[in-house]
Amino acid sequence: LVTAFDPPVAIETDGTFFDSRPLRLPLDPILITFEGAFDFAPNPTTVSGTYTVGLVSDPSIVVCAATFTAEQVASVKQTPTPTPTPCPPGKVKTAGGCAQPTPTPDPALGAMQVDCDAGISGIQSDCTHLPGATFHVEVHVTQPPADGYFQIQVKLGWTAGVVNYLPAAPSTEALWEPCDIAVSRNNWEHSYVPSVIIACAPLPALTVGDTFIGAVFVFEFQCKSPPAPISPPSGLDPDKSVLELTSSEPLQGSTIFVDGLIHPIAPALTGATVTCAQPTPTPTPTPTKQPPPGDTDGDGCTDAQENGPSRVLGGQRDFLSYWDFYDTPAGSPPGRDRRVNILDIGALVLRFGTVSSPPPTEEEALAEALTLPPDETGYHAAFDRGGPIPGQDLWHLLPPNGSINIIDIGASIVQFGDTCA
Repeated sequence: LVTAFDPPVAIETDGTFFDSRPLRLPLDPILITFEGAFDFAPNPTTVSGTYTVGLVSDPSIVVCAATFTAEQVASVKQTPTPTPTPCPPGKVKTAGGCAQPTPTPDPALGAMQVDCDAGISGIQSDCTHLPGATFHVEVHVTQPPADGYFQIQVKLGWTAGVVNYLPAAPSTEALWEPCDIAVSRNNWEHSYVPSVIIACAPLPALTVGDTFIGAVFVFEFQCKSPPAPISPPSGLDPDKSVLELTSSEPLQGSTIFVDGLIHPIAPALTGATVTCAQPTPTPTPTPTKQPPPGDTDGDGCTDAQENGPSRVLGGQRDFLSYWDFYDTPAGSPPGRDRRVNILDIGALVLRFGTVSSPPPTEEEALAEALTLPPDETGYHAAFDRGGPIPGQDLWHLLPPNGSINIIDIGASIVQFGDTCA
């Protein structure tokens, strides 16, 4: 330490060094820094603590008197101060270096949700599949960003030990209609938490953001048979797997929308839970016996059929409701065939846009629906429904509302192929 300075710094036997002149070094200038306590009251200033030495840009340093122990003198090192390397444009400094900024999820910027059973209408968040069975998982856009989206990326992860992902071509897994370029990467063997990342981009680029709501990606999975023992997350047993959309992944990317300026938009995300186990058996409802002919509501299905387990064969219906079986007096001459087929859909199309003003009461509508229509294009209650009953299956329909429109056509399509013949 003494010979490193020119002129030398005097070190007295009591542990005090003093030099009233600026330091002039033959090499790069140095700065004495420390961790400790200052006392500015006396003159010279007294400092106690640990000293280090680093490079500085100012070649002239005024040294004041300081007091330190012999052990502290021995710990002084001439260590260059590292210059931080700035991150390139578009990236931010993180603990691991420079990374893409992670978008913050915000429900106002759109939302996506996992559907754990694409074979069932609607979005399912809690599903049970048989061990060994394959099933399809969809990712839905449930709310687009305010200005729509121009590209989309999804990263889907799952709890290991219960389900296996069955990879397919990106073009097969991409359901978003504007998707011309589909790319994906399977992280099954490259991640502690298994996942797959997939993205879609139109070509050429969209000029207006898409506001489509519905399924944008589909993935095939298989329940392990039997499920392998694992240490499940808190609250889950070993035959359950959590399917979740990654919201923050600085390295590979997250689940995002992309706007027209190629900026990421972080949506609100909702996952799902899959159980791989034998389902709990449910008792088959016992048909309610009725006097012959056994069709209390007159819709073309017997009471026994409507109380049966198969919707396609007329079951899972209310034998007291005429409106839950969409067989109509279609054709020429008009007549019912106890089937919901293309004739019924075609008859609705011919009557599209017709109304009854004022709308009929339920009693008036039922009385008219049980009669044959006088023509093929006018309003008739047999072809009208009031939409699905809230909270029930889509084929459980309300009485007519006086208007034959797209809701009626859609309700008929839901029952296409159902038969009581």
